[in-house]
Amino acid sequence: MPSLENSDLVLPTVALKFLPPWVFVIFSVGLLAALMSSADSAMLIPPSIIAWNLLPMIKPSVSERTKLIVARALVPVIALTSLAIALWAKTIYFLMNLSWELILMVQAIPFILGMYWKKANRLAAISSVIVNFAIWIPLTLYLLPVTLKVEEEVLEWAVWDAIYIAALPALIAGTITFFIVALATQKIDPPKPIVPMGEEQSEKQTVSD
Repeated sequence: MPSLENSDLVLPTVALKFLPPWVFVIFSVGLLAALMSSADSAMLIPPSIIAWNLLPMIKPSVSERTKLIVARALVPVIALTSLAIALWAKTIYFLMNLSWELILMVQAIPFILGMYWKKANRLAAISSVIVNFAIWIPLTLYLLPVTLKVEEEVLEWAVWDAIYIAALPALIAGTITFFIVALATQKIDPPKPIVPMGEEQSEKQTVSD
């Protein structure tokens, strides 16, 4: 399809050209359903993490009602921010790469080491994420003028190149930070064993009884 200007439209264009009308309608509805299902989950995850995981770290005595109010207030903020990013980016490929890089910076090191290293703790996880962003974002901005020249002033390509190149040193620094902080804080923040959700609730109930 050499005349297709936007490569993101390959799938719907092929469906429109080669599928019978009734099959195309089913295909379109299914595609929209999948998009909506992913979008609403993605909008609920950040407010939930902020309200139920991050907020209690700042204010341990926060009530469940306050958490709910904060989560509800953040849903439209996350939605509008996501919409702004989506309108700024020109291709789905760029958005996917950006989203996976963010997951890589936030989740990769704490998740992998938390699963497989018995000395991993919460302070190490938080410290590694902070170091990741403290190096990744400034280094991306530093590399952007260079990548702009390489990519012939195409901003989207240059941004992706800078993000990609800056990720490796950030991950290395974050991993080293994780090990150092974990080993240094074993007494003040002991590692917690991984237990199924049902067993965790049972242990809490037993303690309260």
